Amino acid sequence: MTPQKTILQRTWTVAPALLPLTAITGCLRVPSFNIAGSFFPDWILCFVVGIFVAILAHGLFVHLKIEREIRPPVLIYPCIALSSAVTLWLLLFS
Repeated sequence: MTPQKTILQRTWTVAPALLPLTAITGCLRVPSFNIAGSFFPDWILCFVVGIFVAILAHGLFVHLKIEREIRPPVLIYPCIALSSAVTLWLLLFS
């Protein structure tokens, strides 16, 4: 009698069989928009808007005089930009 395989062992057995499925799948529509005849991916728009939201958040923090409390700013502001961009992506394009 052979011992039963654990869930992790079964997952590693099945995963390589499912990997080719990712190669044959594709987008139903191209996630891009047209600006003056050039097509730009939607994530660029979300990224730019996220950066502007982080800039506005910085201005708000300075106005409220809590900017000194934001530590470390090199981590906080990119997180604000990323969360804004991802939220916008989910609201507009999913």
